[in-house]
Amino acid sequence: MTEYQAFRLAGSIDDAVTRIEVIQDEQTGQKLVFWDDIEDQFPGIQSVRDGDIAVSFARDLRRKRIEPLCISYRPGAVLDVFLTIGSPVSSLHGRSGSIYSPITVVSSTYPQPDQHLPSIHASPLSHVYSHHHQQSQSVDLLSPAVADISIASQLSVDTFESGTANVLSNLSPKHLSSPPQSPLVRTTSQLVPKIQSTLQTSAQLFGHFEQSIKQGQLTQAESIKQEIRHHFGDLQAEISKNKELQLQTLELQQTAAEMQQRMLTMQQQALDRLALIQSRVQALITTTYELHEYPIPRLFIVLPRAMDSWDRLNPFTHKFRLYFLCECGDHTKTPGSKISHHIHLAKHEGYDVDRPTEFFDKYGSYVLIMMEMIRYGVLTAGIVVPALANTKLLDGFNGMSDGVAQFTKDSFGPLVQESIDYVQRQRMPDYSQAPFRSEATSAADVDLAGQTALEGADLRQLASFLRNKDEAKVLGNLYRIVTPEGHVKWVCLDHYRENYREASVQQFKEMVAVNGGSFDEATGKVQVRLSSSTVARQFYDALEQAKFIQELSLALDWDTALEDFKMLRDTMVKSNVVSLKLDCCNATGPSRDILLNRTKRYDPIVQMMANTKLQAFSLVRCDGFWSRLTKLAPSSSGSSSPLSSPTSPGGSGGGPSISSNLKSLSIQGAMDHWKHDQHRLEEILRQNPKLTELKLQVADTDGAFEVIKTSTHGFQHLRLLNLSVIQSNQQEQVDIVLDNNGEISNVVIKTNRRPYTQLAYSGKVSKLVMYHEFAMRQEGAQLHAVLEKNMGLKEMGVRCHVSGFVALFELVRKAVMRHTDFERFEIQDLAGWNKIYSTDLKDPTATRLELTSSDSTGREDLFSAFGWAIKSIPSGIQFTTLLVAALERGTQVQTPILQRLHLDITKLDDTSLDHFVSLIDRCDQLEKLDVMVRWHNSDLNTSPLAKFIARVSTRITHLSLRAYGLFSLFFDLASFMVPRYDGPTFVPGFSMPRLQELLVVPATDTQTKIKHCQLNGPQIRWLVIPLASPSLRRLSLGYLDLLKDDWTAALQAICFESLQHLVFRGMNLSDAQARLLASLVPTTAVLKTLTIEDSLVSKACLASVEEAMHETIPTCQVIV
Repeated sequence: MTEYQAFRLAGSIDDAVTRIEVIQDEQTGQKLVFWDDIEDQFPGIQSVRDGDIAVSFARDLRRKRIEPLCISYRPGAVLDVFLTIGSPVSSLHGRSGSIYSPITVVSSTYPQPDQHLPSIHASPLSHVYSHHHQQSQSVDLLSPAVADISIASQLSVDTFESGTANVLSNLSPKHLSSPPQSPLVRTTSQLVPKIQSTLQTSAQLFGHFEQSIKQGQLTQAESIKQEIRHHFGDLQAEISKNKELQLQTLELQQTAAEMQQRMLTMQQQALDRLALIQSRVQALITTTYELHEYPIPRLFIVLPRAMDSWDRLNPFTHKFRLYFLCECGDHTKTPGSKISHHIHLAKHEGYDVDRPTEFFDKYGSYVLIMMEMIRYGVLTAGIVVPALANTKLLDGFNGMSDGVAQFTKDSFGPLVQESIDYVQRQRMPDYSQAPFRSEATSAADVDLAGQTALEGADLRQLASFLRNKDEAKVLGNLYRIVTPEGHVKWVCLDHYRENYREASVQQFKEMVAVNGGSFDEATGKVQVRLSSSTVARQFYDALEQAKFIQELSLALDWDTALEDFKMLRDTMVKSNVVSLKLDCCNATGPSRDILLNRTKRYDPIVQMMANTKLQAFSLVRCDGFWSRLTKLAPSSSGSSSPLSSPTSPGGSGGGPSISSNLKSLSIQGAMDHWKHDQHRLEEILRQNPKLTELKLQVADTDGAFEVIKTSTHGFQHLRLLNLSVIQSNQQEQVDIVLDNNGEISNVVIKTNRRPYTQLAYSGKVSKLVMYHEFAMRQEGAQLHAVLEKNMGLKEMGVRCHVSGFVALFELVRKAVMRHTDFERFEIQDLAGWNKIYSTDLKDPTATRLELTSSDSTGREDLFSAFGWAIKSIPSGIQFTTLLVAALERGTQVQTPILQRLHLDITKLDDTSLDHFVSLIDRCDQLEKLDVMVRWHNSDLNTSPLAKFIARVSTRITHLSLRAYGLFSLFFDLASFMVPRYDGPTFVPGFSMPRLQELLVVPATDTQTKIKHCQLNGPQIRWLVIPLASPSLRRLSLGYLDLLKDDWTAALQAICFESLQHLVFRGMNLSDAQARLLASLVPTTAVLKTLTIEDSLVSKACLASVEEAMHETIPTCQVIV
């Protein structure tokens, strides 16, 4: 693999890295970089350093410099190149004290290291913005003489350089006056070189000024501007002493004024963009998430990787790696903390980004803000993000992946800049050509301003873009914690341990393990089943101390009593659990508890919902929940509820006044008496006014919907509502999405209930599934009304009998012709064995008919209308003459797509066989044609069957002949070996190039005995045709008797090139024929099994055949 040495120009503003190919010396084996290759990239090179170490020329074994001159390769290092004084670059960067140059050459007007303003990288955004904003208000022009001309146009560096070139061409000694008399006044010949030098230097400095603005280095840009001003100030003083020279300065003044205006414009654009970045970063960083919204870390950056292999024109070569950030801050600080609490890279090697183009299309704006955040830094709401220049961002990160360094502290900054440029180029194709033009900046600002925080769905999808090598670990080695305010953060192990001691975590792990549960420390999630009140008390004591548990799935697997639920309620108040799933295992409780506390058994569960930390609560398998709550009359304002928490308003206990923070509530327990239970539901909803998600099992969907709407003040905060009905043989599930105004925006209905819920007529149904058997006469008008009402319907499924498929399909097709978003319609029979579906009802060719049942009842209309839409016809279907005719008609409606046909032709009449011949001829996509003859009596008319097989022989892939009268069938097959007319029908003769499987076995008689079938010469001549098929993979012959010469002809006809399985069972195969068979198998054969059973072959011969086969094909299994 080619290796490269990295170089950069010492003192360069942009820190650009150039890689030069490394060559291995054949004599010494040293890896070298030739000096002339370096000079090609850095003209005027004087020396090279690795940090503070001077790099010497490489020497050979005799300690002489290797010719041509070269230096040794230093893997992983970025070498600094120093230029000689007077070179184009050294004139700009070789100045003492420059804030962007380490070279010390001569003194200059650059500010000294202890004088220049702090770099923008070392300051939070707010400090940088205010500092430069103040400077921009007080900025004055370069000099009074130059400031007379003001041009508002926006110029490029090229424009400025061309202007200076014109001035230089006019400033020659012959155009100027003679030297002044005073010794204090310079001569014209001395002044012209100074003007030329000043203009050249200023033009180049302006280019670096623009680069600094682009990279957001505003402090550095300001220093460069002051340097340009200093140059022109000195020059103005000189010009004022020479009258003739003043006449030549008009163009110089204009060029300088244009440059000043350009610099001011660029600075203001950069400050405006900086302010926008600051506001967006603050908005995103302070966005709070709750547990159910925050499945994986949200803060991350993306850096390029393997850039050596990048092809700018080929996006498939662009590779990136994603790194998560630790969300530490004031919320992770503890008294006496000795570690820093600023946001930093997670201690993880990162994840390769799969499908980068798609990734940046979705997350590009968000990534851009995150990258800008770490470039400038931020300080807001107790959160500190160090700026890029502050290496604290990389604290604890070793930058290693599979033992290979990904980046260093020196290379981290350029990689960040490359990521920013990449995203900008992708989102604004003209970014690289005009990064500071007003239209480009405006587009970028719109992109930033429009970015909002990622939603839970966005975060879940993020994981699909990451190539996860550590599936057993949590992403980024981060741990989920919940702040005292109930907000979720993902932090590194150090900050996690800062809040939760390792000893307490280990003790809790042991408690969970003893009870057969599971504990995911990274997410703070516990799942456990408790078997008694005593065990529960021990677990609750541990849970109260385990402040790192946020999510609890708890099963109470014993006869729980009221006191058990009270104990759980009190524990939840003291714990940090924010999400609880409670499984009551349908326990009825002790008899005494049933008698004394029947009507208030579950009151503590309702009171527990008012826990200030609980955000999500799910209750399952709680038998009789609604009927075993305190009875309530319709509530009136100001009345307190017996269901109130002991620490809530109206509750006993004298605790502080608190309100519920519950956002997600799920109760799966039947409401057996809706009229009585609805008052309890109303009270629960009033106690939890912040609910955004509600899932309930109810008795009446429409009634529950109205009660919930009233109790939540018109769905004030509710966004997701799931209502389900489970009653004997009736089931219904309705999922409702509500907008910010409490209006229905989407409804999904799955039901087998009739009449339909009123929500089906809401006009917002996007998916409708009906599980009951649809009755066209009773329901046709209702279904049509539902379809007419819901113009946004996208997906629909209905069940009905196969005989009703066509009418129902036509009803729906006509009704949705005006729907613009309809995507899929499907009809199934009750067993789900047969279905017809369409992905576009406006396109007839988008329909498909799938059959898995052999029942042919009521299929004539279906086959006639949609026979063309069948891909596979399964075996076992009993085809009648009417059904075959319907199928043949159906293949004429559209181009048939039939690919697999399993056909038992035994009982088909001549007309049906003719229909199938026509159908097969039309099916160009037919891949598998399985033809079977199965007959157990001797009165089978084999002539029509033989004629059919001959007519379709070129399409047959599987042929199974299992008939009692095989002799007559073979005789008729042999009669069609050559082309001939059979009545008016032309039979083309036999050719079976696609035959893959052949089974020939006489069927059993009425006494279940198999009679051997004697085949003679003409019948054998037909048999060799399928035996010679080049596609034959499986051959099974049974209970056939052949003459000696016929055996030879049959064996020699077999094509072994594709044959994998060969079976001879009950045949009159002799020793000589067995040895002939073994000799005919070539070494190139792919035979896997050879079976010889119940033959005339001796044991000794079978053994020799087996040995011979193993020598020819070692992998072949011989079964004798």
